[in-house]
Amino acid sequence: MEDRDKLNECNLITKARDIRRLTEEEFLSLTNQIKELTKNFNEFKQLIKENSQILLIIRCIAGMKRKDFASAIGINEEILRQIEIGRREIKKESKINEISKNLEEIFSKISEISVENALELFKEVAIPSDNEKVEKIRREMKEMNLPEDLRKMNEEQFLKVLEWLKEKTNNFKIFPEEVFLAKNQLILILRCALGMTRTSFARKVGINQETLRFVEMNRKENRIRTLGIAKRWCEKVTNFLKLSKIEIDKGKSLLLWRTIREKQAGEKDVQKENEIKEMLKNLQLPQDLRDMNKNQFINLFNKIKEITNGFTQIPTELITARSDIILILRLATGLSRKEFCTKTGIRLDTLKRVERGKIPIKNDAPALRWIIIFSSLFNEDPNKINLEKAIKAFKVLKGEVKAKEEEIKPVMKMSIEEAKEFFKKIRDETENFTKLSFDKIRDEPRIISVIRILLNKSIPEFSKIVGKDESWIRRWENGKVKLNIKSSIFLSNKLKELIKEVNISEENFIKNFIDLHHVKPNEVNENVKKVLKALKKVKPTKSEQEVINVLEDLNIPFTLHANVDCLKRIENFDIAIPDEKSPFCLIEITETKKFNGNLRTKVLVTDHKFQMIKSVANDVKTICFVKINDKLIIKDKAKEIIKTELLNTDFLFINEVDELKKFLQNLSFHIKKKF
Repeated sequence: MEDRDKLNECNLITKARDIRRLTEEEFLSLTNQIKELTKNFNEFKQLIKENSQILLIIRCIAGMKRKDFASAIGINEEILRQIEIGRREIKKESKINEISKNLEEIFSKISEISVENALELFKEVAIPSDNEKVEKIRREMKEMNLPEDLRKMNEEQFLKVLEWLKEKTNNFKIFPEEVFLAKNQLILILRCALGMTRTSFARKVGINQETLRFVEMNRKENRIRTLGIAKRWCEKVTNFLKLSKIEIDKGKSLLLWRTIREKQAGEKDVQKENEIKEMLKNLQLPQDLRDMNKNQFINLFNKIKEITNGFTQIPTELITARSDIILILRLATGLSRKEFCTKTGIRLDTLKRVERGKIPIKNDAPALRWIIIFSSLFNEDPNKINLEKAIKAFKVLKGEVKAKEEEIKPVMKMSIEEAKEFFKKIRDETENFTKLSFDKIRDEPRIISVIRILLNKSIPEFSKIVGKDESWIRRWENGKVKLNIKSSIFLSNKLKELIKEVNISEENFIKNFIDLHHVKPNEVNENVKKVLKALKKVKPTKSEQEVINVLEDLNIPFTLHANVDCLKRIENFDIAIPDEKSPFCLIEITETKKFNGNLRTKVLVTDHKFQMIKSVANDVKTICFVKINDKLIIKDKAKEIIKTELLNTDFLFINEVDELKKFLQNLSFHIKKKF
């Protein structure tokens, strides 16, 4: 009877409302009550039966993260999350008994309960009920007479909120928790203030894009109300704001807001899209806009200028009517493809395919992303957009004039004199390599090359030291990819450590530069020789052994891990038939668990190796044998996809050992005849 009274007393707190809304005092009081009710954490069955959400408090008392706790009590983590937020209850008697038993086992291993730790864990999931700072912000927003859904604000209201948010975020340098908790949608206003697309903002801040979308939509079920999640989001946003060089442009912010408002208003105007299509049709343009003559380009430029009101308002329908119109918009900026990609973060291959009409844009969302990009570029300096500049860019595209792109020259492609001068320049700019800030490395990634040379390390060796993939280091050093903030900070810290151990002198730099740079014609570096020699001793893989068995059954002579001279360099192939000195046929073998992008990359690398031998001996037969250990793989479909990307591979076999055997059997006649 006494336990029942205590349980009822406990339920005054737990049944009345969401447990997450408990104050600190109520949480501590409930913790003591649970201790008594469970007889010092030994009997949980009745408590869980009365209110499943009490598992949240029990987890905090146990001092466990949700994932570990879910595993320990034998339920799915997502189900536990739903129980903790009050959306699900446990009614099944056997399940309650199982959880109760597991809880008894958990607490039997805990020697001491830390109330302080329990409270900290609870704060992670708690929903603040009486937060004066949050309530104050809500009152201020109420005084501005804003709509419940901030996306429905007019431009005047948007600018008013923008100024107010500027004050609350200390000129957009921080993003306080109370601001975010008061109204989650304020993160949308912040994003507009920064002039960033949702994709870019989510990626750079480090938050889930889909969750951000729901938060910006003001969806009730996706509102972030707990202190822990709000704190994590605000910390990430604040870190991004502090590390970035934020320059708020009201014009850009308003432009982005307009596009979001237009998107919010509804779907694209089909009638307007059809009108634009008709206008473009009347210009009698070629199917590929790159085939236009000068007059056609001028007419199209003027028509787009008219449709976009002097490139100030780009309608969604312009992009959806004909997506390769992006080519003309890019030429209007006067930027080359490489400059455009560097400035906007768009992948070069994506831009090429869109400009060629290979990626039709039919929906609002992708069209809107391009509109935001171009609106931002056009808004930077409207006076720079003129027909003369666009014609010049068009002539470059057509190859009528030479492009004046200033591509950075990689250090390893410089002459000794050029390298010497560049070393002096970097040494002076970094004050003898003492000022290696992350923004300096972002602006001049060739600093990485200079320090690598001072260390006398090849790219593979250097990549192991700094813990970054060598392919990325090559791209950074060659200026093909701009470092993101996270990588530049990481490298800045690493290089500061490494430079302490280096002999910083011009003589040392030039000596190492020559060592790393100089390779005599038709000679192979000693390190490469060692690697090639070692490869010959490597035991065959399971897939290689399958092919070896086929060759041995057919009595076909072969060399395993053959080093074949391709003139430019020596390449190692898995199998050469009959030998590596005069191969008639070469086989490369690849094994993977799944058909994915990684496999396609491996096959492309193989195809490039075949290119090396084909450039020397075009009659050599090249075979790629792929083993995919996935029962669900559709062989013919995979083969069709891979074949579209191969240029120098004569024959492709996927999991086809018998077919390979038949093929080699037919080929053996020609091999024996030739040799």
